[in-house]
Amino acid sequence: MQAFWRLTIMLGTLTVGGMAAYVYGPPPERVIELADQLYTRARQALDEQRERPPRPAFGDETLASRGGLSFPAAGLPAPGVAAPVISQPLPPSSPPPTAWPAPAAVATSPAPSTPGPGIDPMTDELRRLGATDFQLKPWGDGRLHRFCCTAELAGGSGIRRHFQAIQPTPSQAVAAALAEVRRWRSGSTL
Repeated sequence: MQAFWRLTIMLGTLTVGGMAAYVYGPPPERVIELADQLYTRARQALDEQRERPPRPAFGDETLASRGGLSFPAAGLPAPGVAAPVISQPLPPSSPPPTAWPAPAAVATSPAPSTPGPGIDPMTDELRRLGATDFQLKPWGDGRLHRFCCTAELAGGSGIRRHFQAIQPTPSQAVAAALAEVRRWRSGSTL
């Protein structure tokens, strides 16, 4: 049954395609003209291919004798001739590094902001609420500050959430994160 449907679709496509070509395509005289041009060009290409000598295989010793490659022009020695010896010594290579640079030398992130007044009591409250992993850093072009922490849901469920706040001052960033943690632990937002 599947073969029948495939055959039906193929015949329908050919029929509709033929009708579309008749309606929208070039006139029949032009099609014959285009087919003749295509046949002529294909015939010329095949004739040219037959007239060319066969390409030599890689490593064929008669390659130079056929004029296909001039060894001095290619910068290669002729077959059977030894390659020239390099008279200049190679430059000494630099020794491999003995140790990787210290992580402090590699770090490119800005130093954490100095805590402003009133931050210590807020971080103490965050610790009482089960928050850990505090990070306070300048953000963007340095005019903003980002405070991040991770807190656990009340009741010792083991469910943890990441909090972050971006504000103009360090104390505002910590206060905003503290407010989020309080709301989450009270169950008002999940």
